[in-house]
Amino acid sequence: MVDRLCAVLFDLDDTLLFSDVGDEMESGFLKHYFALLTEYARPLIDGQRLMRALLAATEAMVRNQDASVSNQQAFWRVFAPLVGRPFDELHPFFSRFYEEYFPGLRVHTRPHPDARRAVQTCLDAGYRVVVATNPLFPRRAIEHRLTWAGVGDMPFTLITAYENMHTCKPAPAYYNEIAAMLNLDPAACLMVGNDVQRDIEPAQRVGMRTFLVDQWLNGDDTTVQPDGRGSLSDFIVWMTHASSVQA
Repeated sequence: MVDRLCAVLFDLDDTLLFSDVGDEMESGFLKHYFALLTEYARPLIDGQRLMRALLAATEAMVRNQDASVSNQQAFWRVFAPLVGRPFDELHPFFSRFYEEYFPGLRVHTRPHPDARRAVQTCLDAGYRVVVATNPLFPRRAIEHRLTWAGVGDMPFTLITAYENMHTCKPAPAYYNEIAAMLNLDPAACLMVGNDVQRDIEPAQRVGMRTFLVDQWLNGDDTTVQPDGRGSLSDFIVWMTHASSVQA
């Protein structure tokens, strides 16, 4: 058993940044994202075909646990054939979307007022800090969202994105992969998130400690008991106490 905490993992959506990202494509941020993407891609790809390809390629990433296949590779292996155009044409086309158009979605999000202080508290205590967002998006999209959350300039040890990951939430393998990338036992890691099924339960299954942020809670399960629970402000107090005890 590893007693000493070495790394803190933060979920992004609805933990540090309110985006209303649930399971339904027609709700919140995802509704606006898909509408903007469909409009952008219309000159190249029919909207219905695009959505079918996106759903199938996203499912391929969620299923992927092959250490030799990144989520990016899993996505494009399915997406490009389904839209009937080559990767060399599609990749720069969609890279432009994330660089020039995706930032316009910022108006559909709002930062958590305690997000930066929560991250800084962990950095000040000497922990490595990871952005453990579901790696279904390119890193550039995640960088934009971190900026929207007010933490884009902070020195994260790792940001999970579809380029560098081979697993996704809610698979416990996602949390094991992060621990391996940090060269840490999972027991030396703390996962902080708002989603019981994606953040808390699978992290616990691999031996990580957990803190459930319940301000923008997604799902609740009384059979799953995190090590801590409360607002991000509560987390800061909880982490400050935990750090002083560990020291």
